[in-house]
Order: sequence, then structure tokens, then C-alpha cells
Amino acid sequence: MPISLKNNRYVALFAVMALVASFVIIGATPAAAATTPGSPADYVACPSGAAPAAGFTDVSSTSFALTDIDCIKYFEITQGTSATTYNPSSGVTREQMALFLTRAAGPSGITLGDGSDQGFTDISGLSAESQTAINQLAQLDITKGTSATAYSPAGTVTREQMALFIARFMDKAIDGPGGSDPDAQGLATHDFTDIGGTTFEAHTAIVDLFHLGVTTGATATTYAPTASVTREQMASFITRALNHSNARPAGAWIQAQPVSGFGGFIS
Repeated sequence: MPISLKNNRYVALFAVMALVASFVIIGATPAAAATTPGSPADYVACPSGAAPAAGFTDVSSTSFALTDIDCIKYFEITQGTSATTYNPSSGVTREQMALFLTRAAGPSGITLGDGSDQGFTDISGLSAESQTAINQLAQLDITKGTSATAYSPAGTVTREQMALFIARFMDKAIDGPGGSDPDAQGLATHDFTDIGGTTFEAHTAIVDLFHLGVTTGATATTYAPTASVTREQMASFITRALNHSNARPAGAWIQAQPVSGFGGFIS
């Protein structure tokens, strides 16, 4: 039977609806796999067994940072909060951050300045070591302070600040075998949905540290830039940063990566 003009309109409408449905189905395709770090270190600062147990009685044997705490104790980056305690869940203060980084400078190939006064008026009550460390970080432009004349040593380091401290530190460090520099990462891709409100420098530092394998974020899609950094977490951040440097344990340690190419062993 011939199809009327009215029926032709229905046919056309059904065709359009089918086309729209196909677009909806295509749009519902699952997203691609999450971004993964592009330049993790090939080797580590503390191979398994290199760093003896730190001996801190308040660090759980199941802690994710157990071997990292051992590592920074081995390199004398931390002395603990006492001879037997590390206080892993405490927040890292800006004073402690300065001490951690200046002690990590030697193993990382960074030459520190003399620690002369850099104009911070709120650090005079600190120990001589802390004052020197803060001034040394300022001399290297690893810290800019919280203002032109304040460092805020008692303030707790946020994850945004941590990224800035460590990225600037790594820029000064000598890259070790299999290591990479933060500047080499450029504006790489990432899956963090909560770093849009950070400064341009902090945003870049966070993405750089992700691609270097220094941070994995708070979740797969969040970084939590305003959250405080614990001493347990900081041990892992610093150890992963050291992996990119020339910091290596004393003695003979063999680390190797598989290679591919033409040829092979002849038997």
C-alpha cells in the first residue's frame, strides 16, 4: 500500500530519533583509563635491605611508609621526635619541612648557602639549626615565606605547599640515573578535579610530582591541596623525590632495568 505523506513524516521522525539514540549510546561509552605517572624513577634511593629499621616504636609494622621512614632516618633527614618516636600521624610544620629538606640536600647534590638572615622576623625564637635551614631554603628560592617578612614556622604544611617545596627542591637536585626533573614534565595530563583553585605554579608542581611518582593524590581523581601533610606521608614524598636524585646507600647495591632491542645472549 502506498505510504502517505503523513506516514513519511513518521518515518522521518523515527529515523531522527534512532540517530539521536545512537549518539546517546556513543556518548555513554566508558571513559578511557585513568592517567598514570609518565616519568617515575627507574631506581630507588633505598633498595630493599639497604636502610636498617629506624627503631621508632610508634610506627606500625603495617604502615605504608614504614620503609620510607627507615630511608629518611638512614640518610639522617629525620631524627625523630625522640630517640624512639617519630609521631607519624602528626602534621608537618613549616619549621620541620625546612629541616627535612636541608638535611636531604647533601644526598641530593644540592649546595646550601650560608644561612644568613633572609629577612624573616618570626623565626628568632627557633633553634639555630632551624633558623639556618629556613634561611638556606630562602637563599635557594625553595621557600618564599608566607609574606616578605614572615615564614610562619609553626604553620602546618598543606599538600599544595608540599608540592611547591618538593618541586623547587627537585629542580635544584642533581638528577640521578633513571631520574627526571620536574620541569621536564611540562603541562602534562592528569585526573585531579580539585586543583583548579591553586596558583599556576602550585598546579604545575602538583601535576609534575604526580608524573614523577612522588604523589599519587588523595584518591584517583582528587589531590586535596588544602589538607595537611602528616609526618608519615612526608617520609614517602621525600623518599620518592630522592629516588630521582643521586642519593644512594653506601656499599655495593645493584639495580637494573630490563632493556629491549636487537641481539641477545649467545649460548
